[in-house]
Amino acid sequence: MEDDEEESAALTRAEFETMLQDPENLYTEVMELITRVKDQRAYSENYREQLHEARQAIQRHEAVVERLVARESTAPGSSPAPKGTCRTTKLPDPPLFNGSNKDGTTYDNWLIQLKNKL
Repeated sequence: MEDDEEESAALTRAEFETMLQDPENLYTEVMELITRVKDQRAYSENYREQLHEARQAIQRHEAVVERLVARESTAPGSSPAPKGTCRTTKLPDPPLFNGSNKDGTTYDNWLIQLKNKL
């Protein structure tokens, strides 16, 4: 379709010479062409700006997705710890408390040690 328009839009020398005989009409047509070119440039610039904004939005969304994936992969219980991580010492099971404080360990002390470990 565009090829047909280009072929029909091609101006022969005879047509151009005819147009030169009517300078007012030639001026009007040239001004219309200039207006169309300016409109096309504005459209093109607007398209570039929208494309740039869309690319930035995609990058922001990709960053959010990457953070979510990273968060999911580091969630507790989601996967085994990497080989390079340090292991903490195992705390003994809580002592049975009957109100006495055997070996100087109370339930509150044991609970504090457990919370500090986490």
